[in-house]
Amino acid sequence: MSDTNESGSEPGTNGEYLLAQFGDRKQRRLTLSMMLDPTDLPGNGWSVRAHKSWRTGKVGTKNERRDRAQQTGAYTGLRTYWNPNARRNVAARISPMASMADAEKEVPGWGLVLMVRPSGDGSVSEETEVEDVRIPHLPNAILTERAANGPDGATMMRMVRGNVDRVVFVLGCGALGDVWPWDELFIVLNLQVAKIQRAL
Repeated sequence: MSDTNESGSEPGTNGEYLLAQFGDRKQRRLTLSMMLDPTDLPGNGWSVRAHKSWRTGKVGTKNERRDRAQQTGAYTGLRTYWNPNARRNVAARISPMASMADAEKEVPGWGLVLMVRPSGDGSVSEETEVEDVRIPHLPNAILTERAANGPDGATMMRMVRGNVDRVVFVLGCGALGDVWPWDELFIVLNLQVAKIQRAL
């Protein structure tokens, strides 16, 4: 089965993650309140497979925008979900930034924060941008696909990254041996966007 790389393009050491746990509990709760619960997802049978949160800007690659987010005490959250009945998985990562301008500039650099891993001796394709699908209410959103071939068959992870006000997010939806249609992915996307909006 395919999975996600929780560190993505921001590899961090165990020491970095440990130190990044300490901070403002209110800020951590804010980020966690933006994340979907299994019961929010369409259909039955969803469960949380993995969950992490850490101080933004404390782990991996740094830049001025992440430094400013760090100064606000912001936390980044990552959560993955699995539905064995539907053979589908979802992954979401959320980072509140210091401003909407910072969030908009951060979106393009989030290309590899969710990476599909193949099962067994499979292969992973390069991430490909999807240019013929648009999301009217998220005009700066970037849609991509990344495939893996493994013993369970081909798996396509379709991803949307964008921002809601000052919050950057990336949402990935995958299906084992199948492709998750964009219209169904947009249902999950709208649920995630709405949850971020309610928390702000």
